[in-house]
Amino acid sequence: MDVFSRLIARSVREGRISGLRIRKGCPIPSYLFFADDAVLFFKATAAECQEVGRLLQLYGDASGQSVNFDKAGVHFSGNISSSRQQEICGLLRIPKMKANVRYLGLPSCWGRSKAEAFDFLCEKVLSKLQGWKAKLLSHAGWEILIKAVAQALPTYAMACFIFPNKLCDKLSSYIRNFWWKSDPHSLV
Repeated sequence: MDVFSRLIARSVREGRISGLRIRKGCPIPSYLFFADDAVLFFKATAAECQEVGRLLQLYGDASGQSVNFDKAGVHFSGNISSSRQQEICGLLRIPKMKANVRYLGLPSCWGRSKAEAFDFLCEKVLSKLQGWKAKLLSHAGWEILIKAVAQALPTYAMACFIFPNKLCDKLSSYIRNFWWKSDPHSLV
């Protein structure tokens, strides 16, 4: 991956790949690596797609590794037309990412509402709380289950993203209702 990152950096320096401008004055990332995964950022132009394809081919020939097209996907910003998206996917031979794809258990993209993107966590917590037989447990048992399971489920996601208050309130209300009413769905 070190060699691949140098190939990308050289293409950026030479102006063949643009990277992702987040805002003025910020560094412009062109890639992110995690273990054996790579996320590449570039403009949706034929020239930049061809450069990325060339780099992937060059790296694959040198290392013996290649892109797993079954796991690969392309994500576009909202201002790219569908015809351009199809063109880019065709050039790269990589399909467009589905809207609800997760990476390491977390949503890789979401629309305007981060709370909606993390609704799956609320559903998980709710299903755990509803699955417990509250009448068969003491309050000490409830406390252990809440701390060990219900509060632990969103911990990883919260370490990566700042949750909206609306989502935190929803999770808290499920736990609070389970504790006081032994019914996570009951209204406060």
